[in-house]
Amino acid sequence: MRRLRSNIGVIPRGFPDHRTADAKRYRTYCLAMQAQWGPLPPVALPTLREAGRVAVELERLGLDLETARGRHRRQDAARIRRHQFMFREQLGRLERRIEALAVTRAGQSDPLTAVRQAVAEANRP
Repeated sequence: MRRLRSNIGVIPRGFPDHRTADAKRYRTYCLAMQAQWGPLPPVALPTLREAGRVAVELERLGLDLETARGRHRRQDAARIRRHQFMFREQLGRLERRIEALAVTRAGQSDPLTAVRQAVAEANRP
């Protein structure tokens, strides 16, 4: 699967055509996550891709809900609210997973950091 490059890191390809409006929302979400957590390790990219897709689907469901409410379609609105709840829960789990992977990577970025810190503290007068 091809990946898109950004200034922050790699954006996993989530849509066949990244010129669509949904794909642009996906890109915005992925860039925001990478700006918050920095470049993510390769193992986190599938999780980032799925989180981006879920975020785009949540936006789409929000628009569908407004349409259903405008047309007084109560059953459709209730169904959409249930789907929104499920997607919000899923997005929360995926974001916690990305956070855990990003924090793990941040701790492993330089294995000698702890050693350097101990040497610096030992050399203090």
